[in-house]
Amino acid sequence: MHTVLIADDHMLIRDSLRQLIESLEGFTVVDDVDNGFDALVAIKKLQPSLILLDVAMPDASGIEVVIDTQRWSPDTKIIIYTGVTSGTRLKQLLDCGVDGLFFKHSDTRYLRDGINAVAEGRTAFDDKLADIIAGLEAADNLTAREKQVLSQILSGHSTRDIASYLNISVKTVDNHRTHIMRKLGTHSVSDLMRLAINTGLIDLDAP
Repeated sequence: MHTVLIADDHMLIRDSLRQLIESLEGFTVVDDVDNGFDALVAIKKLQPSLILLDVAMPDASGIEVVIDTQRWSPDTKIIIYTGVTSGTRLKQLLDCGVDGLFFKHSDTRYLRDGINAVAEGRTAFDDKLADIIAGLEAADNLTAREKQVLSQILSGHSTRDIASYLNISVKTVDNHRTHIMRKLGTHSVSDLMRLAINTGLIDLDAP
C-alpha cells in the first residue's frame, strides 16, 4: 500500500486530492496539512511513500520541504502540485530532484497518471513544464544589454524613453528589440509579457 501525505493551504484542494488518491487502487492518505511546518513534522513522523506538495504555503516553502524531505525521509517520492508558473521557481524545484510536477489548472487525469508513475519509480511532469523551461533557457541567452532593454519594454517605456535612459540611440534600441524577439521567438510586446511572466522575469507569484 502506498501511503500519501497531502500538503496544501487550501482545504478544497486537499479534499479534492484526497478523493482522487483514495480512488486509486493501492493508495491511502495518511494525513493532510495546510502549511510547510506541519508538512515537515508529518513527513518525519510518518515517512510516507509519496507526498503531494504545493509550492506556496505558510511557515515553510515548497523548496524547503523538498530539501528536508530528502534528508529526513529519503525514500519518500515528491510530487509538486501547484498554481505557481514562474519558470525560475519551477527550475529550482527540478534542480532539487522532485519526482513529479503538475499544475493545478491542468486536467486531473494527468495528475492521476503521474501519481501512479511516480509510485512505480518513474518521474512524471506536466507537458506545459517543458515550454516554460525552454522559455527560461531562451531568456538566459540574452545579453546584459538586451535584458536591460527587455526590462524597460516590460515596464511600458517607449523606445525614445529607453534610448534616453540607457544613453543609446533609438535605432540601437530597435535593433536590441529585434534581437530579443528573435531569440525568444516572440513577435509582439504582449508575447514578450506572456513569456516574461512564464519564465519568472516577471513573477506574479511573488508576495
